[in-house]
Amino acid sequence: YIKAENARGKGDYESATAMMTHAVDVFRRACGKDHPSFIRAQGGVADILSNKGLHDEAESMLRKVKKAQKAADMGTDSVEVAYVNNSYAECLRQGGNRDLALDVAEEALAHRQMLFGEINPDHLEILECLNNVNMLAMEAIVPPPESEKKAEKEGGEEDEEGDDVFKETH
Repeated sequence: YIKAENARGKGDYESATAMMTHAVDVFRRACGKDHPSFIRAQGGVADILSNKGLHDEAESMLRKVKKAQKAADMGTDSVEVAYVNNSYAECLRQGGNRDLALDVAEEALAHRQMLFGEINPDHLEILECLNNVNMLAMEAIVPPPESEKKAEKEGGEEDEEGDDVFKETH
């Protein structure tokens, strides 16, 4: 599982998919389908699918993971539920379902605040997701200038003369 997450973090989605799928199989055989590790590994596969741009497949899988969590009685005291809700929000955002993404991200933030308290570095992930959702919602109201759209598409931005300038992203 950890190796798959590392590969995903490096953008090696093919290796990450193979390793995470293997982790799902190992957890299923060793722990059963109701175990939090199995369910989290399934969420990991969905995250990788989302990273690969396969948002419909990822969303479908995350809905199944959420259903499995409910069936396994993983409730509001579960960190795993909080992680999956955040992944679901990000997947919805990437797939363009901004309204539902915002609702799910707000729910995920409230869940994490309940688990960890108001101030915790672990919230940065959800706050970033909420920020992205809000930015996308604003874009629906006021589209970004054409130069920004072109820069995003090409991975850079233009200076005053229209030349591409490398844009560092984090």
